[in-house]
This record gives sequence, structure tokens and C-alpha cells, in this order.
Amino acid sequence: MKGDFTRTGRRNFGGLVNDATYSLARLWINTFRDYFSQAVLDFLVGNHTAAAVFRTLIDLRSREPDQVRQMASARETAVRTSVAIVVRDGERVQLACVVQSPMVLDSLKIAAAPDSVLILTDSAVYVCSYCDCQQKVSEFLRIGLSVLAHVQYGAYITDTRTPQCLDSSRNHGVVLSFALAPDHHSSSPGYEFESSLAATQPFVSSADGEKLHFIACKVATEAQVVMQHTPDDAESNAQPMLKDSEQPALVRLARLENQAPDLLTECLCSAMLSLKLAHGDPSSQFITDAPIISVAAAKQSKTLVEKMTTRLHSALWI
Repeated sequence: MKGDFTRTGRRNFGGLVNDATYSLARLWINTFRDYFSQAVLDFLVGNHTAAAVFRTLIDLRSREPDQVRQMASARETAVRTSVAIVVRDGERVQLACVVQSPMVLDSLKIAAAPDSVLILTDSAVYVCSYCDCQQKVSEFLRIGLSVLAHVQYGAYITDTRTPQCLDSSRNHGVVLSFALAPDHHSSSPGYEFESSLAATQPFVSSADGEKLHFIACKVATEAQVVMQHTPDDAESNAQPMLKDSEQPALVRLARLENQAPDLLTECLCSAMLSLKLAHGDPSSQFITDAPIISVAAAKQSKTLVEKMTTRLHSALWI
């Protein structure tokens, strides 16, 4: 500031313009860029609590929506690509959203899993593993509604390091249990799903003693994208002449995207129940509302090294 006075010993108009520019730049940086760093420094010296720092982080993301917007655009591409590749001809997408899944049967552990796409059609449920770098579906799982035996939805806690990770309403998922081997396709040569399916142990049995396998999916928390094929009434107005070879358009459901993950899983399970009723009479326990991994179970399952790492992160705010 006042560089013109330092150089020449007097103030001039150019120096005033430069000072105004520097002041506005500092205001922008302090307001939109550096105030999270200041919040962390206040937390380290004891002026702020951890909850206040997390509120600052959430506010920071809301002030800089570019990253969230780019993520939502990439996920919309993932959903559209997955639907175009895996959904069979004649099937209508009732609901498609972004999830995280281990893509392994009878496993609940999700460790840095990439985005997957859960697609519910009028005939089946698809779980697709999507590769953002190559923009393609690496593998997908198809479960026909006729073999879908049980759906569980509830809290799905996979991380315990932050308060947001322990919020049950923000960490929700579904577990799809089925009796028969669903269709599974992989881009990896030599991969056979049947052999890996036979090696796993079923975790639950139905009322008649039939052994079930399951696949777990955790609903994405941020930048969620929910899509479906154009409803019949909208399609009749927008596309009155739809050829047999053409697929109905995919539209985004903004109202569901803005809902919390627990409400989205409830809508997803409700749609599954309605479609299951159309295919036959489901059991009374077809839908179960129970925690998949509760907060207590997630904390108890952590190893000693993970607990020490979490305490170190909490102490040093890494």
C-alpha cells in the first residue's frame, strides 16, 4: 500500500487505483478463500470448536459452487452413460442415482470406492461401477425383480473421523438381497462372476430356508444426481410419436436431488416395493428399516491403528 508515496514522496492517482485494487483483492481472498484457514488457526489456538470449523467448511463449499457444479455434471454424464450401456431395450428407468458400492457380494466395507450408479427399472435393479477417467462402465450387476428377495435401508456409517460422517441422515444406504445369481458383466478378461459368487458365504436366509446373497450401496451425500425416463404423461405431450427403436428421454429430478440421503433411500425402497407388487406378492418383510452399519458398530469395528489415526486427525486437524 502507498507504494507511490514510498517511491516518489507524494501521492498520485495511479497509486490510489493500485491501492484500491489491492484492497478489493484482499477483501475477496479473505472472504472467499482464506477464511477457512483462519478458522483452522482459531481452532488450533482454542478460539473455535470443531463444529464451528465444520460449519465454516460447509459455508465455504456453498460460496464456491464451481466444484460441486462440475461434480454434478460429471455424475450426470455417468448416469446417462450407464443407462445407455446397461439397461436392456424395452425397460423403463424409474429411478437412477449415484451411490458408492464395493461391487463385491456379501461385503459392506467401502474403502475409497469410486462412484457407482444404481438404476431401478420396471424389470430389474442395476448396480454399475463407472470409471470417470475412461467414461465407461467397467462392470455392472443386474438383479431381476423376480429374484430380489429383501431390501434393507438405513444408516450406513463407513467413516468416523468427522461429525458429518457420523450423521445418520446424511449417511444412508440400501442392501439388496437376492436368491439367485444375477447377471454380472465385467470388462476385465477372464473374470467370472460365478466362481466368485460360489466362494462367498450367504449372510441371511429367507423364511423358507433359502440362502441369500447381497450387494450394498451407499447413497452419495453431495452433488447427487437423480434421473428417470420421461413419465408417460409428459412423454405424451413432448414426444407424441416415439419410435420403437428410440428410448424415452432421461430427465433430472431436482426435488429428489435436494433431499437428504435418508429421504432418497425411502423413495427408492418405496419404488422397489411398488414394482415388486406389480411382479407378484412380496413377503411381509420385503422392506426393512434398520441400520446397515450403525455409529456404534462403525466405532467398534475400527482397528487400533485407525483409532489412533482418527485421534491424531482430530488433534491436529489434518
